[in-house]
Amino acid sequence: MCDHDVRLNFNVSGVYAVPDLPLLGKWAGRGWQLSTIYTALSGHPFSVFRNGLIDPSGQGLTGASIRGSFTGEPVIIQDRNPDAYVNNVFVSPSPGTVGNTPRNFLTSPGLSQWDLTLAKNTKIGERLNVQLRWEVYNVLNRANFSRFSLDNGIRSSTFGQLTQTPDVAAGNPVVAQGGPRNMNLGIKLTF
Repeated sequence: MCDHDVRLNFNVSGVYAVPDLPLLGKWAGRGWQLSTIYTALSGHPFSVFRNGLIDPSGQGLTGASIRGSFTGEPVIIQDRNPDAYVNNVFVSPSPGTVGNTPRNFLTSPGLSQWDLTLAKNTKIGERLNVQLRWEVYNVLNRANFSRFSLDNGIRSSTFGQLTQTPDVAAGNPVVAQGGPRNMNLGIKLTF
């Protein structure tokens, strides 16, 4: 399975221009707009590695090339538990053998995020428009975890743990997709 095999990539968006509200007057009753975006992504596949300098198979493999072996116990995925996303039921391969775990047989956590914007457009004169925007990212404040922070080395004491959200892993805390709820207020002039 390819490292970038994302089975679900669902995005939906919409913009609704609120009809005029005559009870609020000419200025406050016109120009309201509501827009939204929802994104749902399934996780990326990943492999379980032994990691290390000594290859028990004798083939000279190193690092992420050395796959782990199953112990026979069931693999348990806990989607909402970053401290134990996957249980460690893997061991180093026996001397002279290659690990029996397949490539990319597990899937990292996905992403689900709903963003919402409320905007008020006010026409001033013939050519000037002022837009006041209130943007809310990750409205439900759902915790999303980055696949890049998943420890998949069976010899590690933090195996199966997720340590970062996607925004932090991308180097854009709070700003990038997958961060905590964030609200912005902005003014835009169009002329």
